[in-house]
Amino acid sequence: MTSSVDRRLLGIYLNDHVTGATAALARVRRMAQTYSSTPVGSICQEIAAEIDGERSWLLDLMHDLGLPVRKYKVAGALVAERLGRLKLNGRLVRRSRLAPLLEAEILRSGISGKYSGWSTLAVIAVDAGISPSQREDLTELREGVARQLERVDAALEWLRPRVFVEQSTDRSTLGAGGAR
Repeated sequence: MTSSVDRRLLGIYLNDHVTGATAALARVRRMAQTYSSTPVGSICQEIAAEIDGERSWLLDLMHDLGLPVRKYKVAGALVAERLGRLKLNGRLVRRSRLAPLLEAEILRSGISGKYSGWSTLAVIAVDAGISPSQREDLTELREGVARQLERVDAALEWLRPRVFVEQSTDRSTLGAGGAR
């Protein structure tokens, strides 16, 4: 590929990925806290640290490329993540027992989608002016997706047999006291 990259489109693309990482980070941090008494909590804590690093990497890339960060998009992502917590699940006070399973499935989808973003950046890296060291980082970021997926799959394997158990006698099975 010998054409130059449209910087306006690249800016939009990177801002959208920063926005997604911002929302994902807020959600995964909340999951880590909510399910802290379960294996899901520790998995989410590890992944949150990694997403935080990935988000910082994207912000550094944008800075290095001279692309502005659209703060209104980042703020909107945080608002959207919080609004996403409000849903009609038949519970006014307590969380639905399905919440941890659905959240883990959504997390898995986001991580899978992130691989495509890293791959897109790798394809356009030279023409976009991405440095050689950042191109190496992209390889590592793509490899990190596989490790994150393995951990989320482990969380899902732990959750699946527990979520649908009718009124478990162990109220702490899913953590958070209210995840029933």
